[in-house]
Amino acid sequence: CHADTEVLVHGYEEWGTQLVYRLRGMYGFVIWDKANRRLFGARDMFGIKPFYYSPLPDGKGLLFGSEIKGFLEHPLFQKAALFDAAVFRHGRDVLQRRL
Repeated sequence: CHADTEVLVHGYEEWGTQLVYRLRGMYGFVIWDKANRRLFGARDMFGIKPFYYSPLPDGKGLLFGSEIKGFLEHPLFQKAALFDAAVFRHGRDVLQRRL
């Protein structure tokens, strides 16, 4: 099928986090690496595809998306956290977190 998702997963399996240096175009994605218990996310170097994220107040989750409006529907998201929601802005940004 070679859908975008499949290509990203196989690229991550082959090159790990170095995958981002082989991508072109606009993208924003998150991959859960179950074997290493690592959450890996990236977005394109020009920021065409925004990538917002915010930890949940209970410390048991992380919201992420290309639009903040998706956060508003989550029952644990606090609107006051909009000021704290981070956005990748410049360069080829990468989010990594071991869980």
